[in-house]
Amino acid sequence: MKPTKSSRRAVVAACLFVMLAGCAVGPDYKTPAVAVPGAWANADKNTTTQRPVLTDWWTSLGDATLTSLIEEAVSRNLDVAKAKAKVREARATQRQKSGALAPSLEATASATANRSASGTAVSTQAGTGGMQTVSGSNQSAAASNYSLFQGGFDASWELDIFGANYRAAEAATNSLQPTQEELKATLQTQTADVAR
Repeated sequence: MKPTKSSRRAVVAACLFVMLAGCAVGPDYKTPAVAVPGAWANADKNTTTQRPVLTDWWTSLGDATLTSLIEEAVSRNLDVAKAKAKVREARATQRQKSGALAPSLEATASATANRSASGTAVSTQAGTGGMQTVSGSNQSAAASNYSLFQGGFDASWELDIFGANYRAAEAATNSLQPTQEELKATLQTQTADVAR
């Protein structure tokens, strides 16, 4: 039994569908629900607690020498500089990956001023044989000036059919938070070491 054209087409279409379905990016991440109590089990119900502000905690000690030492140590520490550079890199990567989702626009403009110094002069000479017209190049001919202006505009947009650009932007956004936390930990370690 020989396969028909329509059955071959159906098999090819099914194979293409299966291959394209394999290119689709997985489901969205959903944060799991975790039951966390609002307060400690033995905490007093009548007191309200505020989270302590830990930024610049050493200033609450009232020591100007300690403050200047910590500020100097933070500004000159290579680990802090490295952590700050990682945060800047993660932010730049996030902007780049998020930019791939938007259309790209490009505009160009140019202006040129030109001067044409060559001219052709036509002169008439009178002679014994009558009137004679002579054409030729004349260096003293009037030069012509002109300007040329050009402008252009291009726009393009990549369709993110399988979600690769969206997932790359999502991953870049999610990688920014750990680098920020690493910077905070480095700063806390540095300030604690200097204060100790």
